[in-house]
Amino acid sequence: MKRLYPILMVPAILLVFLAVSSCQAQEDASKTLEPVGKAYAEIWNSGNVDELDAIGKELRAEWPDWKIEAFEKLVSQEAQNCFQQLGYNL
Repeated sequence: MKRLYPILMVPAILLVFLAVSSCQAQEDASKTLEPVGKAYAEIWNSGNVDELDAIGKELRAEWPDWKIEAFEKLVSQEAQNCFQQLGYNL
């Protein structure tokens, strides 16, 4: 069950990312999200879930400061603590 929780949280984080990023006009979001979606599907199908952390870090590194702040406000402290207990650096 512990390994299933991070797997389910990645789509939730992506949905938060999409909701937050939809506030700005974007040229073509599919160019940004398509590679991430393909990488996620490839990892999901291979069963190598350890690589999901790298995708999350890559996405977060590309976020402007306001998106990081929005993530911290939108995701409950309890959820953030759970991620940190699982070894994620937020």
